[in-house]
Amino acid sequence: MKRRPTFSHHTGAIDARPAPRTPTPAARLRTVLVDDVEDIRALLRLVMEQDGRFEVVGEAADGREAIALVTEHQPDVVVLDLTMPIMDGLTALPTLRQAAPGVRVVILSSFPVDQMGPVAEQAGAVGYLEKGRNVPTLAADIHRLATVLEAVEAVLEKELPAEPRSAGRAREAVTSALVTEVPDAALDTLVLLTSELVTNVVAHARTSCHLGVELFPDVVRVSVSDEDDRPLRPRHASADAESGRGLGLVAMLSSNWGIITHERGKTVWFEVPRGA
Repeated sequence: MKRRPTFSHHTGAIDARPAPRTPTPAARLRTVLVDDVEDIRALLRLVMEQDGRFEVVGEAADGREAIALVTEHQPDVVVLDLTMPIMDGLTALPTLRQAAPGVRVVILSSFPVDQMGPVAEQAGAVGYLEKGRNVPTLAADIHRLATVLEAVEAVLEKELPAEPRSAGRAREAVTSALVTEVPDAALDTLVLLTSELVTNVVAHARTSCHLGVELFPDVVRVSVSDEDDRPLRPRHASADAESGRGLGLVAMLSSNWGIITHERGKTVWFEVPRGA
C-alpha cells in the first residue's frame, strides 16, 4: 500500500532516551527544527535522532531565524511551528520554500488540523501534525510525510503472539513479502535479523510483538515492537550461542539501527541496503 500525503492528528507525550546506533546511517534527512519553545526543540531532536533517519542541522526560535538557517544549510526537511514571536510559521513558510526549493515542510502545531491544515497545505507544507499528549510515532510520522514523493511502501504489518512459533512465522512473512524485492543475500540478512529480534521478544520480553517492513528506494527497514519497557543493550555472543545474539547481530550486519522507547514498551528497528 502506497503512503500518500495526509494531514494527521496525533496526541501524546514523547519518551525520548538516546539509543545506540551506527554512526554512518544510509541516508539521513537533514532537518531544521523551528519552535519558540526550547524544550520542544530538545525533545524533537532526541526523538528524531533516536529514530535514526534524521540529522538535525539547525534549530530556530522564530520564522526569521528559520529562513537564515534554511538558506545556509539547504535542509531536506523543516519541522515548523505556527505560533512564534517576531515571525510566525505561516508567514515564513513561502520564503522557506524559496530559500531551499527542494525542502519539505512539516507543520507541528497546537492548532487543530481542520482549522489550519488546509491553509498550511495551500502555503506549501507537505503535512500537518498536531502537538499533544502522546506522540510515540512522531518521528515516523514526520518521515512518512517528508518522504511521500520517494514512494515509501509498507509491505508488511503483522501481529505475533508471545509463543515460540512466532519466530518461524516472522521468517515466513518477511521472506514472502521481500523475495521479489531484494537479492538473496539481503533477504537472508533481513530474515536472520528479524528472527533474532522476534525470538528476543518471545524469550525475554515475553509479550506479543508487532512486525513491520517498509521499502525505501535504497534500504529495507524492519521494526519489531514489544510491550516490555526494560532497556536493551547489545552483548557479545559466540557464533554457536543458542541465545543472546539478537542485538549484536543487528549491530554487526545492518547498515543502521536503533531503539525507540514508547509509553509502553519499545521498538527495535534496523535497515539493510536493498542491493546488499
